[in-house]
Amino acid sequence: MDYGRWAEQLMAMDDATWHRHANPWSGWTRVATFPLLAFAIWCQATPGFDPFAPRRTDPPFVVG
Repeated sequence: MDYGRWAEQLMAMDDATWHRHANPWSGWTRVATFPLLAFAIWCQATPGFDPFAPRRTDPPFVVG
C-alpha cells in the first residue's frame, strides 16, 4: 500500500491544494509564529507577568 497516495486521498488534496500547502512561505510562517505562540501561552500561564506593563526603573522627572 502506498501511504503517500492513501494520505492524499484521505486529505482530498488535489495538485493546486498541495502546491499551496507546500509553499515555502507557508512553512516559514509556521516556524516564525511558533515562538510567538509559545510566548503568549507562557505569559498567560505565569501569574503576575505582563510583558507590556510599564516598568518603574527610573524615578519620574519632576520640574520645580
